[in-house]
Amino acid sequence: MDKECCSTHLLDGDGNFNVEGVDYFMKEVKLSECGLSYAVVAIMGPQSSGKSTLMNHLFGTNFREMDAFKGRHASQTTKGIWMARCVGMEPCTVVMDLEGTDGRERGEDDTAFEKQSSLFALAVSDIVLINMWCHDIGREQAANKPLLKTVFQASYWVRVMMRLFSPRKTTLLFVIRDKTRTPLENLEPVLREDIQKVHFVKLFNIWDSVPKPEAHRETPLSDFFNVEVVALSSFEEKEEQFKEQVASLRQRFHQSIAPGGLAGDRRGVVPASGFSFSAQQIWKVIKENKDLDLPAHKVMVATVRCDEISNEKFSSFSENALVQPAYQSMLGHIRSGALDKFKEAFNNALNEGKGFSAASRDCAKHCISQFDEEAEGVHIEQSNWDSSKVREKLGRDIEAHVESVRTAKLSELTSTYETKLDEALSAPVEALLDGASNDTWLAIRKLLQREKEKAVSGFSGSLTGFEMDNATKDKMVSKLETHARGIVEAKAKEEAGRVLIRMKDRFTTLFSHDADSMPRVWTGKEDVRGITKTARSASLKLLSIMSAIRLEDDADNIESLLSLALMDPKGAASGNRSITADPLASSSWEKIPPTRTLLTPVQCKSLWRQFKTETEYTVGQAITAQEANKRNNNWLPPPWAIFALLILGFNEFMTLLRNPLYLGVLFMIFLLLKAVWVQMDVSNEFRLGVLPGILSVSTKFLPTIMNLVKKLAEEGTAAATTNPNRNASTQSNSSEFFTCAQLYGCCSLSHSLKHFPTPFCSIKPFPQFSPKLISNSESAGAEYDHPAQYRYPFIKPASSFSSQPSSAAGVDPAAAYDYIVVGGGTAGCPLAATLSRNYSVLLLERGGTPFANSNVSFLQNFHISLADTSEKSASQMFVSTDGVFNARARVLGGGTAINAGFYTRASASEIEKAGWDAELVNESYPWIENQIVHRPDFGPWQRAISDSLLEAGVSPFNGFTYDHLYGTKVGGTIFDRFGRRHTAAELLASANPDNLHVLVRATVQKIEFDTTGKRPRAVGVIFKDENGKAHTAVLSRRARSEVIVSSGAIGSPQLLLLSGIGPKADLEKLKIPVVLDNWFVGKNVSDNPMNSIFVPSKTPVKQSLIQTVGITKVGVYIEASSGFGQSENSIHCNHGLASAEIGQLSTIPPKQRTHAAIHEFRNRKQNLPVEAFQGGFILEKVARPLSQGKVTLSNTNVDSNPTVTFNYFSHPADLARCVEGLRVVEKLVKSKPFADYTQLEDHAMEKLINMSIEANINLIPRHTNDTTSLEQFCKDTVITIWHYHGGCHVGKVVDPEYKVLGVGRLRVVDTSTFFDSPGTNPQATVMMLGRYVGVKILRGRLGEAAGV
Repeated sequence: MDKECCSTHLLDGDGNFNVEGVDYFMKEVKLSECGLSYAVVAIMGPQSSGKSTLMNHLFGTNFREMDAFKGRHASQTTKGIWMARCVGMEPCTVVMDLEGTDGRERGEDDTAFEKQSSLFALAVSDIVLINMWCHDIGREQAANKPLLKTVFQASYWVRVMMRLFSPRKTTLLFVIRDKTRTPLENLEPVLREDIQKVHFVKLFNIWDSVPKPEAHRETPLSDFFNVEVVALSSFEEKEEQFKEQVASLRQRFHQSIAPGGLAGDRRGVVPASGFSFSAQQIWKVIKENKDLDLPAHKVMVATVRCDEISNEKFSSFSENALVQPAYQSMLGHIRSGALDKFKEAFNNALNEGKGFSAASRDCAKHCISQFDEEAEGVHIEQSNWDSSKVREKLGRDIEAHVESVRTAKLSELTSTYETKLDEALSAPVEALLDGASNDTWLAIRKLLQREKEKAVSGFSGSLTGFEMDNATKDKMVSKLETHARGIVEAKAKEEAGRVLIRMKDRFTTLFSHDADSMPRVWTGKEDVRGITKTARSASLKLLSIMSAIRLEDDADNIESLLSLALMDPKGAASGNRSITADPLASSSWEKIPPTRTLLTPVQCKSLWRQFKTETEYTVGQAITAQEANKRNNNWLPPPWAIFALLILGFNEFMTLLRNPLYLGVLFMIFLLLKAVWVQMDVSNEFRLGVLPGILSVSTKFLPTIMNLVKKLAEEGTAAATTNPNRNASTQSNSSEFFTCAQLYGCCSLSHSLKHFPTPFCSIKPFPQFSPKLISNSESAGAEYDHPAQYRYPFIKPASSFSSQPSSAAGVDPAAAYDYIVVGGGTAGCPLAATLSRNYSVLLLERGGTPFANSNVSFLQNFHISLADTSEKSASQMFVSTDGVFNARARVLGGGTAINAGFYTRASASEIEKAGWDAELVNESYPWIENQIVHRPDFGPWQRAISDSLLEAGVSPFNGFTYDHLYGTKVGGTIFDRFGRRHTAAELLASANPDNLHVLVRATVQKIEFDTTGKRPRAVGVIFKDENGKAHTAVLSRRARSEVIVSSGAIGSPQLLLLSGIGPKADLEKLKIPVVLDNWFVGKNVSDNPMNSIFVPSKTPVKQSLIQTVGITKVGVYIEASSGFGQSENSIHCNHGLASAEIGQLSTIPPKQRTHAAIHEFRNRKQNLPVEAFQGGFILEKVARPLSQGKVTLSNTNVDSNPTVTFNYFSHPADLARCVEGLRVVEKLVKSKPFADYTQLEDHAMEKLINMSIEANINLIPRHTNDTTSLEQFCKDTVITIWHYHGGCHVGKVVDPEYKVLGVGRLRVVDTSTFFDSPGTNPQATVMMLGRYVGVKILRGRLGEAAGV
């Protein structure tokens, strides 16, 4: 049996309960951890009716099925009751397969077991499946009738049902097997009539005559069951149709215990930890009830009549004997009141600090005494009745309550001290292991001993009040000590799993920083070999520390063995020439037992090999930097050459003196060569070597020269045509400005504004600037004559997709593609580039290219691209129903073209949770980093943030690293040292240009499906070009050709919905043809809420985006940005996410542009302090939010934003973490490194909150006078950092391979599949995912032949 579905024999054929098997089953499936979040499903029906087959297909179990060739002539397939765990279903679902109800093995008269087992299933199950043959419905003598009678037959059964079921209401799901052409709506009434006849017509009088408790005197039988009906086709004759119907039925069992779910009423459900005991007791009651063994119906009816006669006689007697019942009722009332008073007094005594045993004794004594006094008052002297039995019952109730409270208190006490140990040991042990010195384990042992003694002392003192025996006390103390040791061992194992990351971090820190922790500058004088050896030795030290648990003071030789075998392998070989075996070729250490081993010798060797491979690049970069520095410092020729130049060049020098015009010509040549150098990025081309650099430059040289000449000619013509009367000086300044901008690829926006009298106060593109530079009005043309176009010849406008034969100018629409990728964003670009290595790929992007857009390309213009809300801008604004402004990327490169550029990887636990192949993940990240990721230029603001985080306790300092580590770190960036952005679009340079076709301004309208087969499958897409003309792109006929949607967490659910995949009811409202009914499309969407505090500065601060991040253990990330790239004239204009208004487009949406709203908007603008443009922002972002929302269609126009709801802070845990994050920010503001920035009074934080809350950042009503409630501040000032995710979750919309469930040839690969936003910022992992899935697809199709 599959380990995941784990099964056991619950009851054997003789009715014996398998206690050991059930306990083992609960342990294997961890059922006890489920609490109330589990469901029990049972199936009953005639023998050999396909019950086990249905369960196996429906729940993924592996019950034994009947051999179709042997049929019922063979022995029974299922004997007794089998139990198994359902595979891949939430909540945890336990299924039971019952023995057939009409088996010939038991005979016609032996029906006791089937009745007992049926009643047992009804008692413990939330849902009972009744397996029935379709052809038996409506037939009086059919096989269905005994089955129905087995469920509801005798009055004694009803009595037991009332005792066992109340107050639960079981769901009976009748499964009609081998459904014929008769529609289900015609079969269902007949079946319900059969049920009515069996249940109510024949047994109605019996039910009414049964003595019942007062609460159930008028309760009809129907109150115990919900009845539902479903039909399935024949498994043998229509197997595929059967499987599809079963798959549809399986969806109903997902979240079956939720309100309105299939499980129905869940009142009185037994916690999962008590399931075994409860089931065992129920079976015991059923077995011991001999009435259930009466097989004959007439005997049962006779018994019922006898009960009725006896009840009549008893009622007659009771009418003449009413005093004793009244007396007993009074005693019961007194007992109940005394028990309640005991509970209250006992609780008060414990709260006052009284010892547990003393409090229970005193309160019990007082309670019994009070009962005796009140019982004496109601005693009747003429009778011989006494209250002893009621008194004994009160005593038992008191003992039971005391015992339950005792158990709860001891559990609470134990949990409290275990939590204290967790807090006292986890973080220090992690820090000590990270430090990795000779005294690491000695310090851990001392720490463990100290904290253990402290916890045991307090725990023992707390146990004194319970007056327990020494053996029990010692056992509990020993358990606590074991827990303390377990914490250390668990933390050590956790850190051992991250040892490679730790080793790389330590190597990077030591290699890249000197003894004073200052970054090294490789001048050529450093001993790279010696520094490398020192850094590797320190990393090896860390590996040796992490290899084994050393909580006993025993010496070992692990460090020396690793040093000898890994740092000096030649010496190890020569020193042990007589021993030919590798010292690390073993799975165990000498003198170290396996229970204490964290990393085996073989694993250490493998980790070291990987470590050396991944750090060679850093060493190589240092050597390259040294060589480059030496070349730069040796720019002068040798002395003899200088002397020869002076002698031989004397005549030329004199010629220059006589004709100074030559100097001007040489100077112009120099400028032209410098411009070509910058435009071609020559230094970057040679980073991979001399020969590749020469080849690359030679191919780009002539096109670059021609393009520069063309640009200069166009500028000259445009200037002469548009303004012939402009004075010469103005022409000179303007020409100089634009020529520099084009040649050197950078422009100072603040400088350029001085040339124009009109301040920038529009959210549209700059009409004053050159259209060729940043205007979107002519971007369609500029996108394709930009120099970058020569590097990406496969990028074409969507209108080139014509009906003409394939040529260099266009793409043939009749050509079929192996893969069609919808969305050229953060994931789509690396995915398309990877797949094009071996297959034809069509990449469709609704936006333009980023190459000709300076708003996108330069850090200084970061906020401008967000403020631009025109139809063809790189960002598309939308407002969630929460009232928070947001943005979607609309450009090739996706979010990497408009975000803050921070680059950091996902944590190891996130990679494991996602189910990714860690080795392939570690191959995919460097593929991106080597192309577009850079080390940031670390400025003073970011350094102050870093130092403040450390002072606030967000430690340790992890230096520059891509990895996700607790503490403070500096991450990578996609902005280079010149401030130029490198987007995911540049990853297309790694594509096979012969196989890749990229169409920009191609807006996909819907996915086309073929619905004629067993399930729908994608065959192509319909898209519109920039002129509004519709085109169809189709997939090739290859079996594995696919449409892959990579349109983001908003765009992907929107496109699936528009294509007919989603909730049926929602699609039908918009008259969208339903291809697949899936309720989960667009659901469970989350966004990480962010709040920001603005910190003013005395002087202007250099502009910087996210570089430093504090990864706290309270569930928040702290980041920062600073500076402003605009002039003083535009101080009150809207500048989007990086503005002093803390990061939002403050534009009022058209539907909300009332006069009052516009007036309020202007007032807020005018009230912004001038200091708001001198300083920076501290941002706190809630990690892994629990609040969830949804994406729904508002119309069928793909260009319109769907309706998006995030429900920020709807979960209280998110709000609590926001408050904790603000408290960390307060520590930063008041820290010493920020002294030069704050210069505020004692109420500094309150002043900053007031300044921030008045900013125009969202449409949520403000509470401007409430500065004491951080919770209210979180709600009022919530903004976004664009890290929204979800809507197409794995397991609900797509499978683990990202294939859409229920649809062929369709995948979704982007953030819509994420349950959480990975790392502090997700763009690195999203790009990695594109590369990762692409490689997985190629390897899956081609194996090693894929070459990746």
